[in-house]
Amino acid sequence: MVGVGLDGEVVYRLKSGFKDALGAFAFWLDGFRLLASYPMHPLRVRVGEREIVGTGLIAGNISRYGRRYYVTPEAKLEEPKLDVVVFTGKNRRDYLRYLLGILGHCHLRFSDIEHFKTDALSVSVEEGARVPLQLDGEPSGCAPVEIRVKDKALAVVLPAREE
Repeated sequence: MVGVGLDGEVVYRLKSGFKDALGAFAFWLDGFRLLASYPMHPLRVRVGEREIVGTGLIAGNISRYGRRYYVTPEAKLEEPKLDVVVFTGKNRRDYLRYLLGILGHCHLRFSDIEHFKTDALSVSVEEGARVPLQLDGEPSGCAPVEIRVKDKALAVVLPAREE
């Protein structure tokens, strides 16, 4: 899972002692604190010939974000595609609404969220903008970034599905 924008900034700034002491709650506290001042830089997300301008992105090949949240609910570990959510809102109220939508499992219905699957995408930002990203909850640099799936790069044993 990768997050670019506010999500990446929260992970980038989170102090490990704070994270160790409070666990997932530390992400929430820092997230709300940062939301008040985060500069919502535009992201240019390119998928093939298509370009989407947003302010945040989360992409994954697993449906859960953290342990309990389903930001990318259509992601499947065994599928060589990323489930991508691009947040196109430009203000703090939009992000509070996104959060409520994620908690209520209805965010993918919002008109200012782009949702799609792909095996590759790129994210670019304005020159001079610092937009951090996180990979699986760890700080991992800043955009621009190319994200792609490498099919069958990892062997994973899953329990049998009940049909």
